Amino acid sequence: MGKFGPFVIDADGHGGEPADWQERLPREFQPHMAARRERVKQQFANLPGVGVKETRGTARVDSLSRPGMTDPRSRLEDMDLEGIDVTVMFPGGAGEEWAGLDRGFAIALCRTLNDARAEFCRYAPARLKSVAKLPLIDPEAATAELRRAVTELGMVGMVTPQHIRERNLDHPSFDVVWREAERLGVPVCVHGSRWAASCTASRSSASLSSRPASAGSHAGSSASTSTGS
Repeated sequence: MGKFGPFVIDADGHGGEPADWQERLPREFQPHMAARRERVKQQFANLPGVGVKETRGTARVDSLSRPGMTDPRSRLEDMDLEGIDVTVMFPGGAGEEWAGLDRGFAIALCRTLNDARAEFCRYAPARLKSVAKLPLIDPEAATAELRRAVTELGMVGMVTPQHIRERNLDHPSFDVVWREAERLGVPVCVHGSRWAASCTASRSSASLSSRPASAGSHAGSSASTSTGS
């Protein structure tokens, strides 16, 4: 039994990183981050979500972000209000896995994000859980980051988009990542999303037309809300 009756797990929570996490990137990558923000502004200008936050556009957002998205104490208050015992949080998706095709930036971006999310979870580790974002543009680096995220940061799985640029998830180059997830005993969660700001329209349409439709927005053992005793 949980705190409020049946044990309730929010298995696709969002948020879970401090608001200043991008400022924690190593100094050498701060210009990369500034350029990335400009790409986001151009591609998502005046759209709900990222676009509104980045451009202060006029598009309406149906629900405002709550403090619990970036503050763990407020998150626990929201969870108590909703009767949630544990949340497994997923990072937002904007192509961090390849980060404008810059391997070094992708590694630094994912590592910094994972460190920040682990800090958030340490406030109440029994209730706040996270999955890792990996620099999948380099499968070997992604494997190393998955190992670090699970064994050192306490993360409970990994998340990936449906494909990494032009490579589908069954591409042999990713086998090393799936083997490591299996060895660590953690789920691989596939979270559907639109194309990120580092993709061009022509390449997006070409890749989308050549691959099968996704089976769903999530896959993996922690990809749906569950209850148990």
